[in-house]
Amino acid sequence: MSTTTPMTSPPTSQKDQQPPKDTKEVHQKALADIEEEQSTLREEIARKLAEKATLQAVHDSLRKRGEDGKV
Repeated sequence: MSTTTPMTSPPTSQKDQQPPKDTKEVHQKALADIEEEQSTLREEIARKLAEKATLQAVHDSLRKRGEDGKV
């Protein structure tokens, strides 16, 4: 008498298994969140660059005034 049980279906590899239907929705939501965060960060970078340019202009102006006052 054999103690092995017959297999009803061949073993499946992970690539043969389909992900649950909601996985695609989760991935799409994650991508949308990433794109939104990326947009927010780009806007913040643009503001910081503009602020840097303004501060640099003020710095240059003050430096020029200081040099003019010394002469």
